[in-house]
Amino acid sequence: MKTNFLKRAVNVCMLVCAVCLLTSGNVVKSQTFTGEYYYDCIRDADFSKPTQTVCKPDESGKYLVPHVKYFFTYDNEGRVIKKEAHLWDKKTKSWKQNYEMNVEYEDSYITLNYAVWDKKEKTYSLKKEKAIYTMRNDEIISYACYKNGSSEEEWLLVVNIPEFYTDPLFILSNYLLAETKLTN
Repeated sequence: MKTNFLKRAVNVCMLVCAVCLLTSGNVVKSQTFTGEYYYDCIRDADFSKPTQTVCKPDESGKYLVPHVKYFFTYDNEGRVIKKEAHLWDKKTKSWKQNYEMNVEYEDSYITLNYAVWDKKEKTYSLKKEKAIYTMRNDEIISYACYKNGSSEEEWLLVVNIPEFYTDPLFILSNYLLAETKLTN
């Protein structure tokens, strides 16, 4: 009698385990990623040099594949002074340098300088673009974007917004739009 009860208990446990394994396998197989991008931020031991990795779903939507990786450098006040972007190369399965953005802080200005990686020279090219944000009371009040002209010292004005809203959503949407154009 005890052996029958023990056999039934073992059979029930095995049945429950089998059902759990089968159902969990089906859940994983049917999962797809619906978002366009997925972000992960990693910091080193002293939290001074964070790295952000951006992944996106593959063609099937079941797996995430690397897309771009950002490296940040900060000044003593905790402000970003450099952002470097590396793109994922599917063929070599490695990160390739793409661009860097250097940030300079002055009393009433913030200047962003953008430079592209030169594969032949194996260094960042001369500054190709720059943006100047005018600040008042820690709020951005104007924006100007320049593109490098025919000589190193010549800057051509591309966009000039002398006074605009200090609404953070307006600023963020313009930053994200510019960021999208730079990485595409």
